[in-house]
Amino acid sequence: MAAPLTRLWLRAERNVQQVDPLGPLIHAAAMQLALRCLAAAHPTAIFRGFHDDVVVVAEPTELSAVLRTAVVAGAAVDAELAPAMCIGWSPAGAPTPAGWPARWSTAGVIQFSVPVGTVAFMASAVDGLAEEQARLVAAIIALPPAELQSQLLLLRLCAGPRPNYWLPALPLEWGARLAGAVDRAAQGAVRRLLTRGCQDKYPISGATVIANKTTTSDIILPEQLGILTLWRPGHPIGGLFFFNGQSWTNIL
Repeated sequence: MAAPLTRLWLRAERNVQQVDPLGPLIHAAAMQLALRCLAAAHPTAIFRGFHDDVVVVAEPTELSAVLRTAVVAGAAVDAELAPAMCIGWSPAGAPTPAGWPARWSTAGVIQFSVPVGTVAFMASAVDGLAEEQARLVAAIIALPPAELQSQLLLLRLCAGPRPNYWLPALPLEWGARLAGAVDRAAQGAVRRLLTRGCQDKYPISGATVIANKTTTSDIILPEQLGILTLWRPGHPIGGLFFFNGQSWTNIL
C-alpha cells in the first residue's frame, strides 16, 4: 500500500521575490490564476501578462469593471491592485471612462517598458532615449587615452541596455529612427577616437578619409591601434604601416 502523499508548504511573505529563487515561479503561478479569473469574467477583453506587468485591451467602457474584477481576483492570490500604478490609453482618443480610478493618458503609454502612442509621444520617447545613448557614448569617449582598446570594445557593443531592448520591440519606423541615432553616435565616436591627438596637426574629416581614402590633409591614426595610416593631400592613400612591437612595416 502506497504511503499517503505528504504536502510541504513554503511560507512566503511579501517583498521576498528579489532574493527567493522560487519567488518568480510562485509569483507567476499566482498571476496565472488571477489572469484566468479576469479572462473568464471579461471574455471580450484581451489579457497579456509578463511578471507583474499586465496589459488589458478592451472597450473603454469596460475597463472600470475590469479593474474592479482585478481587485477581487488579486485578493484571492494575496495580490493587491495598485490603481496609482495603472494607466489607460485610447488610440482613438476616447475620454476617461466613468468611474475610472487610475491615470488616463491621451498621448500614449509604456507597455512592457516600450512606448506605444501618438506620433508626438513616440518621437519624444525615442529622441529622449537617443540623447541618453549619446551621453553614454560621450562618457566612453571621455575615458583616458590609454583605454583606447576598451573604448573601441564598448563602442562595438553598439547600444546601451535600454536602446538594445527597444530596438527589436519598437514599430519599424521608430526602430529605424532609434537605430540611426545609435549608429551616428557610434560612428562619430569612432572617428574622434581614430583622430584623437591628430586634429590640431592634421585637421580632417574622418568620414572622408575612411570612405574615399583621400583627403585634403595628412592624418596619422593613434599608435595604440598598432596601425599607422598616412594620406597625402589630393592623392590616394600613401601608406598603411603595421607596428609589430619594434618597428613599423608598410603593408601596402
